[in-house]
Amino acid sequence: MRDFELKFSGLSIGKHQFDYELNKTFFDFFQNNGVEDELIQNGSLVFNVDLDKKDNLLVFDIDFNGTVDVSCDVCLDDLELTITGESRILGKYGEEDEWQEEDVLVIPSKDHKIDLKNLFYELIHLSLPAKLVHEEGKCDPVMLKKLEEYNNNGDVDSTEETDPRWNALKDLFKDKN
Repeated sequence: MRDFELKFSGLSIGKHQFDYELNKTFFDFFQNNGVEDELIQNGSLVFNVDLDKKDNLLVFDIDFNGTVDVSCDVCLDDLELTITGESRILGKYGEEDEWQEEDVLVIPSKDHKIDLKNLFYELIHLSLPAKLVHEEGKCDPVMLKKLEEYNNNGDVDSTEETDPRWNALKDLFKDKN
């Protein structure tokens, strides 16, 4: 996927702008290259990269927005999420085995381009909420009914014997509703 390679060696000192569009092909690349259990099945995002090239430093100001398709954590139905984000990444020239700081990319001195696809991939995942769920009332009703059956409405099966020490704890929250 050469679409996400930014060749910086021929650029003049100063500011430059680049736009990247991500679609299903982008996410398929990661699914087909060893990323198991990928959260995102599809998406449509636009990344705007403002590059400020200096003599010994590259400053990437990245902002993005769009939608991604994921599975709901509750009902497992498809869920379209709108995500946005921004980040500032510094690109320092040096050796790859140098200690890396947060938000700093070490670019080997011999390189003349940088591949941004892994950076974009990480930024997208970092912008996802911790819990991927539908809005209230939008989950698949058939799945919710099945979950309710399996959870037995929160009641413990009466044939199952419970440790008596837990009985006192069960009553703590009954009056709080």
